[in-house]
Amino acid sequence: QEAAQGIINKYYEEKEKEADKFDLSNTTDFSKISEHICYRVIGQEHNKDLLNNIPWNEVCGNLALCYYIDLCKEENGSATITRTNRFMDIWGIDKSTLHAYAEINTPIRHPLKFRSMNETLLELVMKEGHLYEMKYQYGMETLTDLEFIQKMTDEMDMSNTVPMYVLSTMDQRYGATAILYDNVIDGIKNQLGTNYWVIPSSLYEMIIIPYSEEMTPQELRDMVMQ
Repeated sequence: QEAAQGIINKYYEEKEKEADKFDLSNTTDFSKISEHICYRVIGQEHNKDLLNNIPWNEVCGNLALCYYIDLCKEENGSATITRTNRFMDIWGIDKSTLHAYAEINTPIRHPLKFRSMNETLLELVMKEGHLYEMKYQYGMETLTDLEFIQKMTDEMDMSNTVPMYVLSTMDQRYGATAILYDNVIDGIKNQLGTNYWVIPSSLYEMIIIPYSEEMTPQELRDMVMQ
């Protein structure tokens, strides 16, 4: 799974490149910026200095939920400003108000995406422009793109002994945050028809694996790291 994770991480990192110019003049006026307030999860251990200066809440044990202004939703660029405690003073709001706005805005601005690992990898390959190369490699040049993707997905599903799913967002930005959206935890259980393991893979996604009594948490961690 190491190669697969590398493909996912590389693509998501590219999506984080910032556009060059943004109008920051309204960021101190809460009435003009409130609909841009969102939240994301980051690791506590590697962000101790940052967490000393920003409002945040603890989630999932070692993760921190922090807040930012989502300035742009352009396909070719994005820009964010992490909220510091000073901005709450400027805006005249408290952390609970900040969270309330972020809880509404984040799922709207960054809708979730839930797909199998195989579908995710094929989608990334297609976006990177390697689809024809794959069709040629497997001797399937005569198939349409949709036929080829379906065939590859079916074959990979049959070869995988443990199904894996990726929970992220449609724009692949801070996708791990999607696990906190309303009704997502129960919705995944209903879709899978069983309980499941949640593995924080990166800031960009959560790995979802259906529960099995035959697998221990350590075995799951080892499998994802392979």
